[in-house]
Order: sequence, then C-alpha cells, then structure tokens
Amino acid sequence: MHTQDKPSVVLICHEQDRLDTEGLASWLASTARLAGLIIIRDPRSRRWRAARREIRRVGWLRFLDVIAFRAYARLRLARRDRAWTTSEIERLRRRYPADLASVPRIIVSTPNANEAREFLEQLRPDLAVARCKIILKPAIFAIPRVGTFVLHPGICPEYRNAHGCFWALVRRDLGRVGMTLLRVDPGIDTGPIFL
Repeated sequence: MHTQDKPSVVLICHEQDRLDTEGLASWLASTARLAGLIIIRDPRSRRWRAARREIRRVGWLRFLDVIAFRAYARLRLARRDRAWTTSEIERLRRRYPADLASVPRIIVSTPNANEAREFLEQLRPDLAVARCKIILKPAIFAIPRVGTFVLHPGICPEYRNAHGCFWALVRRDLGRVGMTLLRVDPGIDTGPIFL
C-alpha cells in the first residue's frame, strides 16, 4: 500500500510516556501515515493542582499513602520498569521500523491549546489517536475527518475512570483488564466502542 493510500493519523500523547511517543508512534507509522505528534509536556503547576485536588478528595492520610507508594515504586520498582519499557520499545521499533524524527510534532501543555488546534487544522488528518489524561474539547476532537479515538486503560463501559485496570484487578475481574478503543464524543469515555 502506498503512503498516499494509507489514512493520515495524528497521535496525541504525554511526553514522558515512551511506550506511546516511540512504540505506539512506530506502530501507527507502519500501519498508517503518521502525519504528526501532539506531545503534552505536563507543567509542574498541573501536578500541584492535581495533588491539591486529590488531598481534598481523599484527605491527607490517604494522600500520604499514595506518596509513600510512589516513593517505594521509585526506589524499588523503577529500574526494573525502565528496563522493561526500554526492551519493549526496542522490540516495537524493530518490528515496526519508522523514521519518527521526520514526523512533524508540537509540544503543548494541553492538547486543547490553540497551537494544537492550529496544528491539527494544518495537517487535516483522517483521524487522531489520543493517549492522554486530559479531556479533549470538541474544538480539538472534531477536527479529524473520521474522528478522534482514545485508547482507554480499562474496559468500557464497566471501568470508565482513569484507573480502570486497577479497579478490575482489585475486584479480581481479570477478564476486564485491558484497553478499550472508543471514539471521543462530548461525554467522558461514553463514545462508541470499537475494540
């Protein structure tokens, strides 16, 4: 299939998620025409706002429990996780070789920024694939001709929140641990499910 025959795709993902910025991007470039990358660089202010929101939601004690787990994960698990991630990315890059350096990209603090909208309008992709933790506004998700699709970590509609896989594991609902491909609509994880 010639490059012109393949649908054009824009990937929206977070900068620190190498499995997306490199692995998923390589796969997309091998199966479609990867027209662009919208890379989200999370500002520290967003992290502080999220922390304050979480403290209000669960209280200091439970928030400190989360911080303790994150410290444990960084001290005890991070090296093994990084090694696995690096190995997996290398495997994906070998299987789906792509010249990602030549793909146009923009770095934004939010995919809803005017710069991201202008970038999408300029590229006019057939579709967008979102792997981000930010709710997309209609001004963004409506631009791609076919639509914008999200790879949601959890099986929808049963596990629609941001921690769907975690809750499926907690409930020992192992048949519901996975991802859902759904089309973005004005609701939150409410669009038509494709996979």
